[in-house]
Amino acid sequence: MMQATAGLAAQAVQNVQATPTPPTPNTAAEIVAAAAVWRRLRPLKGHFSGGVWNADVDHWQGAKHQALQQLAQHLLAQCASPRQVLHLLGPADTQWRPDKDGHRQLVERLFPGDAPKLQSAQRAQVWLYHWRGRHDQLALLLGAGVRDEAQQEISKKSRAALPATTQAQPCVLATAWLHDLE
Repeated sequence: MMQATAGLAAQAVQNVQATPTPPTPNTAAEIVAAAAVWRRLRPLKGHFSGGVWNADVDHWQGAKHQALQQLAQHLLAQCASPRQVLHLLGPADTQWRPDKDGHRQLVERLFPGDAPKLQSAQRAQVWLYHWRGRHDQLALLLGAGVRDEAQQEISKKSRAALPATTQAQPCVLATAWLHDLE
């Protein structure tokens, strides 16, 4: 089982894609609307999870994809706590805790070049949210740390402005997209 878990992590991280950048929601109303779209579409089974094709669920830049992108950017920009993540996205489909076999490899490959800059990356959790089943997923790195120039570099990649602040509690430190895990 441990080898299978590590193998899944290795396969998953080989398929990391750059995060698409939709317009960043600027208002609370836009965040609430994106969260409502996500909650409405999340339980629907599209083509990639054994259902019939559904453009809102399966299409690149479809409604589900855009809502998840907007929420990910918001959570990153806010250095959102796990509680805030749960409020907007609900429970993760998969959680990789630091003690789980393959975690270190997953973190290093999800955030190549960034993980060493994140003060507590190896102690951080990775929460995966399915967009199109296990075919495409959003990864959130949640950990306690210091928002500094390293995190500003990460934010440039996602075009989300991060405040320079010390976080004693876990928060979203980075995001990435996984593709084609099956």
